[in-house]
This record gives sequence, C-alpha cells and structure tokens, in this order.
Amino acid sequence: MKLSPLENFLSRTTNSRYAEGEYRCSCPGPLHIRGDKNPSLSVKECEDGAIVFYCFAGCSAYDIVSAVGLTMRDLYPQQKKANYLLDYKYMYESISNELIILACAAQDISSGKTLSKEDLNRLQKCALRLAGFSQ
Repeated sequence: MKLSPLENFLSRTTNSRYAEGEYRCSCPGPLHIRGDKNPSLSVKECEDGAIVFYCFAGCSAYDIVSAVGLTMRDLYPQQKKANYLLDYKYMYESISNELIILACAAQDISSGKTLSKEDLNRLQKCALRLAGFSQ
C-alpha cells in the first residue's frame, strides 16, 4: 500500500504530534545541528492531499525535504497516468469530429453551395473549438 505524501513525510521525522489541525515534529533541517528537541516544524495536509510545512527556526523547504530524503514532487499526491490517456483520447476524438465538420463545410463551399445560418453557426463553433476556445 502506497503512503500518502503526509504519511511518507511524517514517517521520516521524529517527535511528531497532532494538535489543532496540524502536526508538529522535530525539524531535520540544517539549522538544527544539535537536534530539534522542541518540535519547530509545522506540517499540514491540504484538501488536495499535498502537504505544506513551516520551520519556525527558518529552514528552507528544500533543505527540509532534502534532509528527509525526498524531493519537492513527493509533497504532492501521485497523479494516475490513465486519466491523462483518457484525456488525450477524448481530445483526439473531439478534434477529429471538428475536422470532419470543417471538411464537409469546405467541400460544400468549394462546390458553390451556400451554407445555411445553422451551418454557419456550427462552422463558427467548430473554428472556435479548433482554435482552443471551448463552446
């Protein structure tokens, strides 16, 4: 079972205690060479699962993350790759559909056919979607 960013981070610190909606633990940062006997690191989990922390002695986030053997990326929940694949598939299908509409309109125009108001409105919607504006 994979640990959440909060669980992963806290498992690498000492003296962690939960109080008033946040964890307090000993800061592993470089400003605490003799140890942090009075926990000075505040750690909180955000709604999206990411974590934020603050050292009251002034250690930087990078120094703290490095000291526990993590990277800044480890402070955020992992994204599922499958979601990205579905998004790309959906985008590909949407673009393909819009290109078919554009091709049909181009064929009608090149053969001298006048497009109806409804067709012109749909063609305008198609152009906006292909230009990156959702409608």
